[in-house]
Amino acid sequence: ADEAHKKPQNLQSLRTERILFKRKSLRQLLDGFFSPSEVDYKCEKCTNTKALVSSSFESLPKILVLHLKRFRPNFEKMTYEKRSDSIDIPEDLSLEVNHDWSCHVCTLNNPGTAKSCTVCQTSRVIDVDSPSSSEYSLKAVVLHQGITAAAGHYVSNVKEKTGWKRYNDSRVTSIGKVEALSKTRTQAYLLFFIRK
Repeated sequence: ADEAHKKPQNLQSLRTERILFKRKSLRQLLDGFFSPSEVDYKCEKCTNTKALVSSSFESLPKILVLHLKRFRPNFEKMTYEKRSDSIDIPEDLSLEVNHDWSCHVCTLNNPGTAKSCTVCQTSRVIDVDSPSSSEYSLKAVVLHQGITAAAGHYVSNVKEKTGWKRYNDSRVTSIGKVEALSKTRTQAYLLFFIRK
């Protein structure tokens, strides 16, 4: 792609901020993240000022790490405040193989030039070795306990062969599944899924 068609570095963060917490399940967050979004974008090739931006997988990872943007800036207090909205996080996650998650494409008022200005073609999730290759299982959750980015503590709940464990600094304790997942809805910061 031409240099003029590369997306701005901060564009992904802006899209994520818009999407997060308007929905209540991880599935809805993923669908929102991968759906096309119109943004202001100056294309030097076609001089259009709007672009349609979305993300896609070129291949599915063995380990899927999802970062929930739990902090938002408070410009009056000059700090980042935590968002504690409740989100349903499943133990099993499926990334549909034929889900149409497209790339970044210029949105043109003149349809005749649209084909010449496509930065990358629409793509689909690939790397399907078997029917189960798009199925994931929750392996670990990093939780943030606190109300701001500067004041808080991180703990990890990890699913091991013998059950769930909580890693809290140098302490490791066995916990039940209910306890492992109870705070996940409001405190989850990082999610680690393993492909089955």
